[in-house]
Amino acid sequence: MRRFVFDFDCTLENPYISPRLYKAAREFICERWGEAQAERMIFPWEFHGHTFYFIAYPGTFELLKWVHSQNIAIDFFSGAIVERNVDLARMLMHRVFGDEPVPYRVFTTSLHSPTEDLPNYSDLYVGYFKGPQKKKLEDVVVPPDQMADCLLIEDDPSFSAKGEEGNLVYAYFLGSEHKQYFERKRRHPEAKDDYEGLELHHIFYYAGLLQRIVELADTEKMSLRDAAIRAQYLDEGIDFPFKVASNGSVPRPYFENARYYYKGLELLRRYNPDLDFWYGVEEGWWDDLGRNPRRMNEEAIERCLLQKIQPSFDAEGDRKEGA
Repeated sequence: MRRFVFDFDCTLENPYISPRLYKAAREFICERWGEAQAERMIFPWEFHGHTFYFIAYPGTFELLKWVHSQNIAIDFFSGAIVERNVDLARMLMHRVFGDEPVPYRVFTTSLHSPTEDLPNYSDLYVGYFKGPQKKKLEDVVVPPDQMADCLLIEDDPSFSAKGEEGNLVYAYFLGSEHKQYFERKRRHPEAKDDYEGLELHHIFYYAGLLQRIVELADTEKMSLRDAAIRAQYLDEGIDFPFKVASNGSVPRPYFENARYYYKGLELLRRYNPDLDFWYGVEEGWWDDLGRNPRRMNEEAIERCLLQKIQPSFDAEGDRKEGA
């Protein structure tokens, strides 16, 4: 059976919101979506006498509904503590599917991941992506003969184990939206280039990309892994297996592409017609080619580093004239 293994924090939900920030975050959700939807999107979790708050990203519920509609199994794999992962998975699945018995499993890195204190850890588990802990799929989530149709959906590629990089679907975001974006938006509503506003809607990107992967797998009779490699890398002109740069960096998907955000939003609206960008599309998110200007600046910096050229940028991160 085909299977998607979802990370939690920064992927499906905004990581821990402190009680100090929670009130303001809830106000913004109520302003945009209303009281009932705020109650649905916010997950309060009690632990050792303290309340922790987690907030589902716009489109999370709809994405999981679509995944289930494709007869793709849903699992979760997180680095948080076991109790949090189990409780959050239970609450999330109940809010998405109600009392419908949709099977799922929960994996936690402290229980299910190889760690760097193991002999030969680096040789066995560390491939293109460095990291002290891995979310190993083979022989943990699925047996070897099911690996080709098992994908890890994750914001942090360092969790991808050696030999499983092709099973990784990722978009690198920081999860700081509710901590910073909304308050800045309240103070400066005219601002049109806030990158965290794009981060807030990355579920739309995941939906568009995952739909493309499933379509490729179905129409061209290929595995989900091969389809993920093609959609994220080969179709974008990126070699896979990766060509490692002299500084050790590897290419990453163009996870700011406008077309996947719009394609994903269209898909998710089948389940929720009211779903949309929170404040509309910010004019600074994409250039005329649908690429995020911030990403382009990062790529320019990387090229300069590889060529041992010292770039010159102004305070806004734009290349200066003549530099």
